Order: sequence, then C-alpha cells, then structure tokens
Amino acid sequence: MPMGNGNYAVEVTQQGCADTSSCYNVFTVGLESLTEAATVTVYPNPTNGQLYVSYPGNDQPSYMLVDASGRMLLNGVLLASGALNLSDVSDGIYQLVINTDEARHVQQTHPETVIPNR
Repeated sequence: MPMGNGNYAVEVTQQGCADTSSCYNVFTVGLESLTEAATVTVYPNPTNGQLYVSYPGNDQPSYMLVDASGRMLLNGVLLASGALNLSDVSDGIYQLVINTDEARHVQQTHPETVIPNR
C-alpha cells in the first residue's frame, strides 16, 4: 500500500525479464475516516434474528441490508442501542452497509454473515 499521494506502477521480474505496469494515481484523502469505519462491529454473526451494531461517535448512522442481487431489504437509522430486528428476514447471506457522517462501513458477505437462525 502506498504511503503517500502520487503515481505508482508495479514492476514484475521473473527469470531475468522485467515488465512495468501503467501508472495509477493514488490519492489518500479521507483515510482517517476509513480508520474510524474499521471500528464498526456487527454481532452476533450468524444471528438468531436480533443483530447489534457497535459504532464510534455520537451520531446515529443509517443502515441498509442488501441481498446478493443488490435488492435493499431494510433501511433506516440505527437506534442508540444499535439493535436491528431481522426476525422477518429470510435465512440467507446479506450485506449490511453502515453510513456515518464520516465514513461508510460494509460488513463483508461470507457464509456466516447475517443469517437468522430459526
């Protein structure tokens, strides 16, 4: 990962031959927000229908629950408790997107993400 703004290329050397990629501009404005977003915690996962989101700061972030086809199933503003009731959501794999004033956090999907157990 580049440590500062600028143009970067990758050089690959194999068996005495070298090749260089095109240059890519890297601009790191907003990196502090990404660091803060990393402190968002979603638990328990998998869930039995009640999910909790722990987040930094005092703002009330918005959320979206999206299925694998990109369809938004739920959205709203997180309560101070961070509780989300997913008891009406079918079993499956979902993506939870949390938006704060400073950053956006996406809970990565994998076989154990937001699966209501019944």
